Amino acid sequence: MAVADSDSCGTCEFNAANQGGAGRALHGSVAYTCQVRGTDVDNPFWTYCYNHPRRNPLLVTTPRGPLWAAASPRLRQIPLEGGHLTERLYLPPEAQPPPEGNRYRRVPYFEGVRPLDSDEGRCAVCGEVAERTIALRLPGEGRRCFCSVTHYLQHWLEHAADAEPYRGRRPVPFDIVYGDLLALGEELTHAEAEFASTLDKKPLLELLSGLEGALVQIGQGYMDIAAAEQLLRAAPRANGGDMPVSRHILRAWVQMARVGAALREEPPDRQLVSGALRDVRDALSRFFLAEPDKERRIESGKRWWQFWK
Repeated sequence: MAVADSDSCGTCEFNAANQGGAGRALHGSVAYTCQVRGTDVDNPFWTYCYNHPRRNPLLVTTPRGPLWAAASPRLRQIPLEGGHLTERLYLPPEAQPPPEGNRYRRVPYFEGVRPLDSDEGRCAVCGEVAERTIALRLPGEGRRCFCSVTHYLQHWLEHAADAEPYRGRRPVPFDIVYGDLLALGEELTHAEAEFASTLDKKPLLELLSGLEGALVQIGQGYMDIAAAEQLLRAAPRANGGDMPVSRHILRAWVQMARVGAALREEPPDRQLVSGALRDVRDALSRFFLAEPDKERRIESGKRWWQFWK
């Protein structure tokens, strides 16, 4: 489940300095090495990724999205509207900075190079001179500056080799995600019964991975489990309102983390897994009931969520 501190590399259980436990590592004790990406991490309390347990309900150990560095809140503010950087450029939710409105925005590393806060410079995208910039110092090149997080993301998506998986993507229509959530909710019942009889985690984890992909599309990113818990406690009867995401989707995300924690036990506790899965299904059912057009559904030969695996 979520740790009580920030979602930085410094508090991540996949940081070798934390010796497998989520918490705050002591400076100078052990090297800050990411066991997921196999790399040392500079400035671990100002570096982030979506493998952190607070954004990783199934505790996936393959890299999820880019490695992020904190950027100054004093940068020029250009909204990133629904992932659209320009009319032709779209950044999918799994590669977007967290949407929770953190004071310090996050920008992805550029092919292993950490972007840095810098002073005045001319933006490499729009050409305007800004007092505060994000700067890249790539090997063999001079300083490359950007006036805002949005223009840095545009440049990263267009030019960075590690952005290749996200180029050419388009938003997944809500009707398709909605239909997939319906199908996944139904399949969870069968997967739970199969797991209870065999204790084989693989089919259940594959199905849950598809469910996670749909939740990421609905929530526009990897949601912060601790923040979701706080929102649910603060507004237990809210049905959307000022919440950035439906409370039922937030609840499904939180319950997914319960499933992930239960499946991690050896052997997994059937009762804990079944209880958490029931809560996931209940959250999805309430989400469907809250939708005015709850009968819509898309049928296709290969559902979108299967591409997430």
